[in-house]
Amino acid sequence: MKTVTLAICSLILVFTSFNAFSSYSTFAGFDHLSEAILHTYSASRSSDGKTVAKLAEVARVHASATRSDNYRRIDHIFLNEGIRCLNLAVKEGKNGNTDAAKQAVNDALLFLIQSVSIPVVFRRINDDG
Repeated sequence: MKTVTLAICSLILVFTSFNAFSSYSTFAGFDHLSEAILHTYSASRSSDGKTVAKLAEVARVHASATRSDNYRRIDHIFLNEGIRCLNLAVKEGKNGNTDAAKQAVNDALLFLIQSVSIPVVFRRINDDG
């Protein structure tokens, strides 16, 4: 479990470090996909269904907003599956079914990570001056 946790944290750091150096980022910190992964990971570490649902709901908002990010190539099949799993996690968590909510959020985490085919698309900056 520690290996999986370390691997996920490493991926998050890689994604966000690419974002920090991208001149096309409009965010001071993380992009939407990184935020979705962070909140999904936090939900997977939660101990009660209500907290899982709350964090999964925030992750779902960020994952949905990822669809409009244009500086990162996203595999929308995996992204949509991740969002579907987050919807299930919210539903199960609100119903108090913690085990099912955590399983759904763990599945969502894997799908969200798999949705990144290329972390950042670098664009040529036109130098007119």
